[in-house]
Amino acid sequence: MVVEEANDVDAADALSALARDPALVDRITADLVGRVAHQSGSPPARRRLVQALAEIPGDAASRALTDLTKDRDRVVALTATYVLRLRDTAPPDSRP
Repeated sequence: MVVEEANDVDAADALSALARDPALVDRITADLVGRVAHQSGSPPARRRLVQALAEIPGDAASRALTDLTKDRDRVVALTATYVLRLRDTAPPDSRP
């Protein structure tokens, strides 16, 4: 849904809620990162996927976002950078 821009915000919110389960967070993170990589020909889809990844808690998502700060798509890189800054400045109890 995120890739297709069909209720992508709702889909990202659902993924975020599911990712609160420690058994699912790494799987969701890996799937989002994999989809970013496979959407090389679709910059808007990649940007939406990075925005969805922003809502996923944990170190794996933070590492993925750090890697994406060097993305060839400048908007993807800037979005990842912005999200990481927000994560760093958010109070610990409100971080994804």
